[in-house]
Amino acid sequence: MTLHRSLHLRLLGWFLLVATLVALALFGGYRNLRATVEADLEDDITQRIAQVHRELVTTHNLYLERVRASMRVLRAATDQLGSANLSSGVETV
Repeated sequence: MTLHRSLHLRLLGWFLLVATLVALALFGGYRNLRATVEADLEDDITQRIAQVHRELVTTHNLYLERVRASMRVLRAATDQLGSANLSSGVETV
């Protein structure tokens, strides 16, 4: 009976050892995978933020150029027509 019990204890010990090693390996793999995914996501977010920033700068520059062009047209019209005034010949509504 002691041989039978001793064999069971040895098998249980080996099973627990193997189960512990498998659990540690799975936990280590999970941590490694999680760290890799987090690093990839952080890089992706950084790249997207940089892309949005570049697009915003480009949009700002385009609108700024449009405003400057509109101001040049307005100044040219002012130079051609003269300054604004209300004369008696103009009807106001």
